[in-house]
Amino acid sequence: MNLLGKSLAVGAMALAATGAQATIKAGSTTQPTELVFNLWNPTSEVSYALDLGIIHNDFLDTKTQAKSWAIESTAFTAFLNATQADQPLYYNIASANGFIGSLAAIDHYGVLRTSNDTNIAKVDTPQIGNMIGKINNRAINLNTQLGVSGEDINNNFDSFSTKADDGYFEKVWGDSMANSTGFGTIGSEGEGNTLGFYWQNFEFASKGLTGIEFLGDWTFAIDFNSQTAKLDFAPVPVPAAVWLFGTGLVGLLAGKRRKVLSA
Repeated sequence: MNLLGKSLAVGAMALAATGAQATIKAGSTTQPTELVFNLWNPTSEVSYALDLGIIHNDFLDTKTQAKSWAIESTAFTAFLNATQADQPLYYNIASANGFIGSLAAIDHYGVLRTSNDTNIAKVDTPQIGNMIGKINNRAINLNTQLGVSGEDINNNFDSFSTKADDGYFEKVWGDSMANSTGFGTIGSEGEGNTLGFYWQNFEFASKGLTGIEFLGDWTFAIDFNSQTAKLDFAPVPVPAAVWLFGTGLVGLLAGKRRKVLSA
């Protein structure tokens, strides 16, 4: 689902994940994928996956806006039924766009991925390319599990997987995103836990240099009583100095206008 084709509240985005059996937009490294949320219970060896209904490029275009998802579906209930409330749960989120056919495309090129590794650093272009390929493969594996292709973005796909399934978290995915990154990507479920979100991209395209930008933090918490969950993205706040500058500028302009009116 491309949320930007629907109503978008200023400063916030909300989505209810109903678990329709659609597909995850993916399959081509030269097109943007949807963001995919992956949840894992290593104790019971089960996992859950959900496309978040927003395409990689659209997330970047709204990266300063808070976003929120309410998760409730048959597949999610199946995951919770295989999970005890005291068992540790882990999740990661990723999307990609490998198209660099024009200068404008640089604004969306690269990988969006979670990490709580304080040592996360720049990577070279081949490494980004590898991650883009692995993220597409992850979506393809999830789509294959349902026997569908990766073109329908009008509904939200979600899936419950056991260890034997193609979509299982540790099967060609895991913390390392199929061994495509040297930095951990998973965070813990629960109130008060946060998971950082980064954009690994081109910093200076003309020189072929890569960069990384911290976009904000995710939080994910399950209500076992109602068998629902909430996933939230909090963007990096605008620095106070910027707000102060903006406020001062507005005041200056207002004062100038009053002076003109009184002249």
